Amino acid sequence: MLYCYVPFNDPDLITGANNYIEATPRPAAAGPKVRIRGTDSANLNDLGAADTLHILAHGRESRGDQVAGMVDGYLWGKRMATMTAPELAAALRADGLALSVGDVRLMVCWGGYVGGNQDWNGEGTLKRNAGKAPFAGQLCSALKSLGYYRMVVTGYRGSVLFSTNHMKVSSVYVRDHKNDLMDKNSQPLSAPLTAATLDNTLTLNTASRTVWY
Repeated sequence: MLYCYVPFNDPDLITGANNYIEATPRPAAAGPKVRIRGTDSANLNDLGAADTLHILAHGRESRGDQVAGMVDGYLWGKRMATMTAPELAAALRADGLALSVGDVRLMVCWGGYVGGNQDWNGEGTLKRNAGKAPFAGQLCSALKSLGYYRMVVTGYRGSVLFSTNHMKVSSVYVRDHKNDLMDKNSQPLSAPLTAATLDNTLTLNTASRTVWY
């Protein structure tokens, strides 16, 4: 079973999680497996060792040791809330994630990026320390420090984007620093961008990810 965990009460992230689940084949009676931190739905204790946990959050261009979400302001408007990898690991543990979890995947921009500073799409600089693990590696270490012993944490090197089909997520794909869409072999997509190519060509593929044990 596929689960989505949203560590921030961010409406956009929650909408993406609900649509993503709805686009995934599952028994009609199973209900959406979306867990939102800080709400009644947060409990992860029904997630088994054979299930997959996708974590939806925003990556930060300015630093690689935090994920973020937009939440209600203290008085009005919106503000950005952040979490470090140890804070996210502690939240997952507090929300009942079993120590036997096996497959954790970060739906986070640059969550698996390995390298130093990089101009990103000509819109700004992705600021990273080449000597440090990306957020996926940091989360893996933080979970291990809490006693998790068999999980694999996946992060993706580029911008993680969702394409929609009738308001449901039909595919998830990655853009590189040149703003190229990457195909299943992590090569720039040269064909015209259509619903068919999004659904059949672009994937969260092995070549675009890093995996941490």
